[in-house]
Amino acid sequence: GSGRTDVGSLAGCGARVPLAGLSARHHGVRRARGYRRRVTVPARVPGTGAPQVPVDTTSGDPSGAPTRVGARDRAAGSTTTTATSGPATTGVVLVEPPSPVELVEGAVATWRAALVEAAGGSTLVDVELLGEAALDLSAAHPSGMAQLFAGRETRLSNLVREGAALSTARRRARAVGARSAAYEQQYGIAPTSLAIGVATWTERSVADVAQDDVAALASVTRQRPRPESSSAPDDDATTGPRTVRAPVLLRPVTLRARGTGEADYELALEPTLEVNPVLARALRSRGALLDPAAVARGAFTPSGFDPRAALQRLASLGDAVLEDFSPAGRGVVGTF
Repeated sequence: GSGRTDVGSLAGCGARVPLAGLSARHHGVRRARGYRRRVTVPARVPGTGAPQVPVDTTSGDPSGAPTRVGARDRAAGSTTTTATSGPATTGVVLVEPPSPVELVEGAVATWRAALVEAAGGSTLVDVELLGEAALDLSAAHPSGMAQLFAGRETRLSNLVREGAALSTARRRARAVGARSAAYEQQYGIAPTSLAIGVATWTERSVADVAQDDVAALASVTRQRPRPESSSAPDDDATTGPRTVRAPVLLRPVTLRARGTGEADYELALEPTLEVNPVLARALRSRGALLDPAAVARGAFTPSGFDPRAALQRLASLGDAVLEDFSPAGRGVVGTF
């Protein structure tokens, strides 16, 4: 008659009373002012963006599919877990796309390798490819070399003063001039330089040429007809180590014929210097800290041109990172 329900009496009679329908005072709990029901927000699985749904591991579902756990099951004290049955999955690993600088560097490396394949051997890699078109000044007279390094025009006869050696030097200078003229007519440039120092080392890596249209063109242009009876090995099949004989420093030089019948030649160095890019790439690709422009600038001192510090710097780096590195103090004029 009072309108109040005795929970104990209902439970004793076997009546089913929904717990959700009971107010807070039936449980002996008094709600404070400003009470708000707490809402549980499912956490998200790292890397997937999907919420972690509680899974009932006691359902016994043979398919292994996760079952959502309701409020009634949690009230009954069922065991829940946030892991699904089956093998654990790893999060998605995001890889940043290459930057524009990296894309350009990769394309340049591919084009360079393809052009090297098309052009064949380079004198920047092997000075022996110069053949007869190489004027060796390694044994030149010191006073003549001092005059040449001072930036003054120097006669070949002042550099090589012994009769037989001078005759050979004239023949080599004539071959250098002829090749330089041919390059100028064919390519529009005449890259004649004085190579200061020659470095030798063993190269085991093979140039990575991408299989694109440029590489295909390079492979086609390198094909040469070979006699059927020839037993020479195919250069393309050679993948073993190779010996590099590269110039160290390159200083452009002008070579002019003088006198009747090209009896003498005149050499003049230009006021620029460059570290061989082949050597620079080999050093830097193996972790050497090298600034080629700074090394080249260091050869021009207030007292004049002196390449010894630059040669010593490059030799120390080569000894540290290049296999079988061996520098030689040679001076060779040729087309590089």
